[in-house]
Amino acid sequence: MLADALKIAGEAPTVEHSPKLALLGMPAANLVELFETLDEKPYRARQVMKWLYQRHVTDFGAMTDLSAELRKQLAEISTAELPDVLEREHSADGTRKWLLNVGAGQAVETVFIPEPNRGTLCISSQAGCALDCAFCATGHQGFNRNLSSAEILGQVVLAARELDPIPITNVGIAIPIAANAESTASRKRFGQIAPATEAGTAISSPISIAMNASRRVAP
Repeated sequence: MLADALKIAGEAPTVEHSPKLALLGMPAANLVELFETLDEKPYRARQVMKWLYQRHVTDFGAMTDLSAELRKQLAEISTAELPDVLEREHSADGTRKWLLNVGAGQAVETVFIPEPNRGTLCISSQAGCALDCAFCATGHQGFNRNLSSAEILGQVVLAARELDPIPITNVGIAIPIAANAESTASRKRFGQIAPATEAGTAISSPISIAMNASRRVAP
């Protein structure tokens, strides 16, 4: 059963240098498939997505509406790991910056910009950039690699967790003209609603849920 679940790794994102499935950024359909291979009902996907994107909980052990056995299985075959924070900055005007380690000596920035009627989170889709625009410091690093869906979504979850109760009302993703597959897919998921997995029930995509960070789910 666990071996069948791991086969989904061929279709779903994995963590770099790890055989485990990355649940952050996994499309809803893949998440439903994962739970089906574990002989669980499709609604488990919705429960896990609420924990990740509304409650910002990434520890499977804390997902209390899942059985102890299921939590153990998830910990064995998957991860919801967030990027490591190298530096945090908090300006007097409320602007917040996170410098995040993405491995191989590379780092990216995530920035929250507060305004009177909204709060915008700017997230990265690449480590470095090949375009080298004169106005952009990132391009001076040169292009290193595209970030995975898990790394892109991880920025949203990390910021939402640390900003709580300040809501994120807008998310801007840095997508260059030569857009890569991961960033394009992540951008599409902002407004995407996955097909229903139960009668009359739809599961929101990861980013569309993460954008609604001001919504709170009762314990």
